[in-house]
Amino acid sequence: RGLLRQRRPRWWTASEGAAEMNRRNQTLRVLGDERGSVMVFWLVLLPILVATIGLTFDAGQILAARREALDNAQNAAVAGTQGLNETATRGGNTSLDPSLVAVEVNAYLALVGATGSHTSTSETVTVTVTETVEMEMLSILGIDEKTVSGTATARVVRGVEGPDT
Repeated sequence: RGLLRQRRPRWWTASEGAAEMNRRNQTLRVLGDERGSVMVFWLVLLPILVATIGLTFDAGQILAARREALDNAQNAAVAGTQGLNETATRGGNTSLDPSLVAVEVNAYLALVGATGSHTSTSETVTVTVTETVEMEMLSILGIDEKTVSGTATARVVRGVEGPDT
């Protein structure tokens, strides 16, 4: 019990102890009162945290929509290559019929509920699919929606004759 207790010098009196406490209190007042500093910290940090969480959440949605748009464009381009010109194919020349390509691409896009456009040549079909993503969290900051797109090209090849160059 005596070891844990600090011994005061003999000259220490109650009035000197009170004076020492007053000096400590004055020092704390000079250094400043820190009550409420945690509240200010959170008021500054909270909007930053909300924006970071919103950016992470909405960026994930944008990436998922971009992947879906690219996937739909690739599949629509492959579907468009089914629009072969039968007369040319029977003659030994593989070429696409633009009207059949349009039917195939539009049918696939309607099936998956996507919107897009396409172009075709006698050998290739290029499809661009666009999607609009509504921002959930970033709409608080004024960013309501983002448009993403995916573009893919498919090429018609007759048989397998060697490496594709």
